[in-house]
Amino acid sequence: MGDQSGRRETPAVSVVVPTHNRVRVLPRTLESALAQQDVELEVVVVDDASTDGTWAYLEGHRDERIRPVRNERNLGVSGSRNRGVEEARGEWIAFLDDDDLWAPSKLSKQLALARLEAADWVYTGHVVLDDRTRAAAIESAVPASEAAMKLKGYNAVGPPSSVIASRDLIERAGRFDERLSYIADWELWIRFAQAGEAALVPEALMGYVQHGESMLLQRRYNVWDEVAYLESKHPEVEVDMLFLSRWLASGPRRAGRRFQAARVYWDGAVAHRNFGNLVRAGGMLLGERIMRVGRSLLGPDRTFEPDWLDPYRQD
Repeated sequence: MGDQSGRRETPAVSVVVPTHNRVRVLPRTLESALAQQDVELEVVVVDDASTDGTWAYLEGHRDERIRPVRNERNLGVSGSRNRGVEEARGEWIAFLDDDDLWAPSKLSKQLALARLEAADWVYTGHVVLDDRTRAAAIESAVPASEAAMKLKGYNAVGPPSSVIASRDLIERAGRFDERLSYIADWELWIRFAQAGEAALVPEALMGYVQHGESMLLQRRYNVWDEVAYLESKHPEVEVDMLFLSRWLASGPRRAGRRFQAARVYWDGAVAHRNFGNLVRAGGMLLGERIMRVGRSLLGPDRTFEPDWLDPYRQD
């Protein structure tokens, strides 16, 4: 698709959106990308061989900042992100998953901080959302000064949709490892931290949506094989299995699959003699009342509702 808009050839930011059979939620995500303030951007949407009308929707989109490309065969999420990077023309690359949401000021704040601190990549805090875009929890990323060290144990930076990176950094560090799906972002952040300077915007400027179609709930991915591969690729990594078990349980827990979540929590409690995971496992089996008691033992509730979510909230 050629550029007939008369805009400059090099936008400040290329937003890379991989998508596969998500035409139901994709428009909302694209709306949040196009609503970015004070940033010249393009949105490269990579349709990964969808069969649900996604391509027809993209071809009919009226905003010329949308640049759709299509994979004739399914490449997976990492391959699709890499295809988007290949197509991107921006000086900066931002990653946005097809069901996540951005605050209107996200990119402008990240770019401003990158200039201020001469950073090669910038990440933000995020809020976890359920499938009705209601806030379930706030997740704070670690300070940039600690990122390289913390990433040796767990994904201390956060999801792809929280990160922007300079084109120069991606050329030095490389793209997503296409052998990975669950933890491809974590593995790339390890390389980013080794190759460039990071910066953090601590505000929750990204909404990470968890729902019944989330990757955390898909049985076709084997995270344990991916973890073994990660440790073989990066010998300096010692995966924090306790943190990983909690992350793995978060998807089924918020989707209401309490037995699946309880099994993950129980395994973590037994393996690590961790009281917090034991409380969570019991709560999954005994109900939300026990979970509320458990949460009171584990610390304060950090759930909040950022104002920028108002246009996307569903009753």
